[in-house]
Amino acid sequence: MVRRCLLTFKPFRIFVVGIGFFSLCFLMTSLGGQFSAKRPGDSPFTARAEVLGGQESRGVLRKISDMLEVIMKRMDTLSKMGNTTDTHRLDELSSALDRIQPIGLVERIQAIAQNMSDMAVRVEQILQRSMASNRVRDGTLGQCEIPKDPRYPDCPSKMDWMRARWTSDPCYAFYGVDGSDCSFLIYLSEVEWFCPPLAWRNQTATPTLKPPPKKQVGTGKESLSFMKRRIRRLAAQWASAARRLDDKLRNHWREQKRILVHVGFLTEESGDVFSPKVLKGGPLEVPAFVKNHGLLPQQELQQLLRKAKLFIGFGFPYEGPAPLEAIANGCIFLQPKFNPPHSSLNHDFFRGKPTSRKVSSQHPYAEQYIGRPHVITIDFNNSEEFDSTIREIMRINVEPFLPYEYTCEGMLERVHAYIQNQDFCSPEAPFPPVNSSRTWLSSPPNPFVLLPNSSLLTWASNASSYSSWPPLSALRLLASLEGQSCVRACQSAGLICEPALYRFINIKEAFSALDFQCEGLESEMNHLFPAFSAEHAECALQQDPLLFSCAGSSAKYQRLCPCRDYRVGQVALCRDCL
Repeated sequence: MVRRCLLTFKPFRIFVVGIGFFSLCFLMTSLGGQFSAKRPGDSPFTARAEVLGGQESRGVLRKISDMLEVIMKRMDTLSKMGNTTDTHRLDELSSALDRIQPIGLVERIQAIAQNMSDMAVRVEQILQRSMASNRVRDGTLGQCEIPKDPRYPDCPSKMDWMRARWTSDPCYAFYGVDGSDCSFLIYLSEVEWFCPPLAWRNQTATPTLKPPPKKQVGTGKESLSFMKRRIRRLAAQWASAARRLDDKLRNHWREQKRILVHVGFLTEESGDVFSPKVLKGGPLEVPAFVKNHGLLPQQELQQLLRKAKLFIGFGFPYEGPAPLEAIANGCIFLQPKFNPPHSSLNHDFFRGKPTSRKVSSQHPYAEQYIGRPHVITIDFNNSEEFDSTIREIMRINVEPFLPYEYTCEGMLERVHAYIQNQDFCSPEAPFPPVNSSRTWLSSPPNPFVLLPNSSLLTWASNASSYSSWPPLSALRLLASLEGQSCVRACQSAGLICEPALYRFINIKEAFSALDFQCEGLESEMNHLFPAFSAEHAECALQQDPLLFSCAGSSAKYQRLCPCRDYRVGQVALCRDCL
């Protein structure tokens, strides 16, 4: 005889799912696989069972009894978290189960289901009271609200991120993050710096934590295995460079810092298009008389470059590493000159991008800072010039050359200067603030003076000193020609345009120091400002510091340009930047 029974469970709250609902699932799947799919019209918490009579019924009841014993053992464990009253209530639940009478198979299963539903509600109440009492004992109740501190504006958004992504990396759990707001705040205030220190935390006690497990580059993605091999191959070279730089800086004071380096370019979240293709590709669109060497390992590519004499660029990609590698292995780099320069106004690659930069050749750095004989830049559309240049290249020999800033030691020197001098934790406010007066309020009346035997202006040594990097001693103030960008204006004077120094020249006195007579002074949001309009004798200051830019030009304006000197072979650093 076959009898049908209907098990209906009250919906549980999510907190109890891990305790009560999983037990029910295990109970139902333990009944010899007798549960079948629910029919249309059943509630979401309804399960239908086909239970056989006789011997099978006794087996079913025995399994139910065993499961209830397991459940009671779990509840005994949970009861230790609560107080005496909660333990007494659990005892009442246990006694209620013991009083269930074998009225009949269907009635007994329904009674068990009802009691298990009631137990789930009670267990949730016990856990909530236990957690609340624990928070009271820890002194954290009511103290885990998100602090509103203007010094930590990113705290709320970081809390939202932690709530959604705290399980994305085991590192968070290692530092004690457990999914609660308190653990998020502790992590964001003590491990990172996005939230203010918590008053109820013991700030003097420094926890001793084991270092998190190390992860090797290349283990997560097969396509990044090339980085692992490259690191191993160049490890000795980098170590030797680090020792040489350490000897060079031995007399310099250096502050030890904790710095997080995130290679966001290689993460899938940022739209990783690099790593999936790194083990593929190679040259395709070549004629039959050209030998296609395919995708070569690094060492084989360098050996091939040492046998070659000429490395030709065809205009793209811009500023890639391949020309530098060719020059370092003794090749001459022949590249096209762009006339007019490529920009967002005339080229698809830059179109739509928020930049006014004008690129004069495929590799502007190589053109300007390396130059002949290692780098030759010509108009490829001029066949006579191209032919004569090829004949010239065939007659000359060059030695391998690599600028110091592209050596291992040069890069480490540059990184050292950045981390020692740049303050990433306290962003510099615009100086002076753009206010109604827009004038210099300190002494002397004008902070700019002429350099000895020069037409360039610099920051006066007796003017007020302000924290800056690059230092103010490197500042050289000049005005561009009409239609000339600050990049070109500074280059024409043998200098580099430095956007970080714009905030010191965005004042009225900069115009008077350059002998510009301002009949009007305005402050606007324009990436060309500060600038002077000779047509209207108007001076314009920059209203939004985020728009300070060395690129861009207009036939209407002469731009004010903050130039600086630089170290030969290390263009990114000024002469006094180490």
